[in-house]
Amino acid sequence: MGARSAALADQFQQAIAEFAKTVETCSDAQWRAVCGDEGWSVAATAQHVAGQFPLERDYIVAVAEGREMPGYSWDDINGMNGKRADAHSSASKEDVLALLRMESAPTEAYVRGLSDQQLDRTAAIQEAAGRHGTTVPRQEWRIAQPVYVAETNEQALADIDRGATREYHEYFFTLGLKGLFEDYAGQPIEEITTEQLKRKMGWLVGDPPTVTKMIRELYDGVEGFGGILFITNDWADQTKWMKSMELFARYVMPNFQGTSTGLTASWNALEEKAKLWRAAIDAAGGIDKVVQNNLPQLGQDSIGRVAPKVAARESGS
Repeated sequence: MGARSAALADQFQQAIAEFAKTVETCSDAQWRAVCGDEGWSVAATAQHVAGQFPLERDYIVAVAEGREMPGYSWDDINGMNGKRADAHSSASKEDVLALLRMESAPTEAYVRGLSDQQLDRTAAIQEAAGRHGTTVPRQEWRIAQPVYVAETNEQALADIDRGATREYHEYFFTLGLKGLFEDYAGQPIEEITTEQLKRKMGWLVGDPPTVTKMIRELYDGVEGFGGILFITNDWADQTKWMKSMELFARYVMPNFQGTSTGLTASWNALEEKAKLWRAAIDAAGGIDKVVQNNLPQLGQDSIGRVAPKVAARESGS
């Protein structure tokens, strides 16, 4: 067990505790209510969460240990989910909580025992594809993340603060997932800021240089992918979202399309020349002496020779 696996297991444990608390505090009317497009009762939905861990463990084990991925299709999974929901539409809270404790415990124990090497594994998908005579090219991988770009990091967070905080506080936290976003167990909800949510979830939010840097780090961290898919959230008004996409297109995308190479080289060259001019001004004794000594004529044709010429003149050599 390492620090990373222990931290993940602690987060999982906290999420389970939050979910159990939500189940315990449901009124009878809430427990019988039908929710969402699925048409499942709250009881069936809670039973689904509690009983799904064996299947999820199968996938976790396959990735961590380099085994073949389970052979379920989405039709298989959806069919099993539907049958379970029908069978447990009137499940009691006591039965759901007992199932939650029974099935979550081995999942937590397995995650807690993972090594750093297992946590870093990305080859399982490629290995499974190879056994079936196909490949999963990284250029076809897509990473889905919320993306929001503003003129400054502070402005980016301010723009999405109200919408993002409301979505997580009033939706995800009510599902018993608050523990996944805490910096410490039991952290008060009012302390969980948008900045903290961004850090925990890896949102690509900030000014153009920051978002560019985050994408590069994400790319290197997973050893490459083909593209970014924007997750659309109603965290800011349409005008701000349009501005965000414009900033992304103008100042972030060119860094990954090669179209900014010339501009970047030109800017770097300009910065180097500026350093030489500053050195020349310092050597001349200030900007007033630059004017008196007609410095531009001394080295305008080659800025790299300006500072040495001025230094030589001042020393009398």
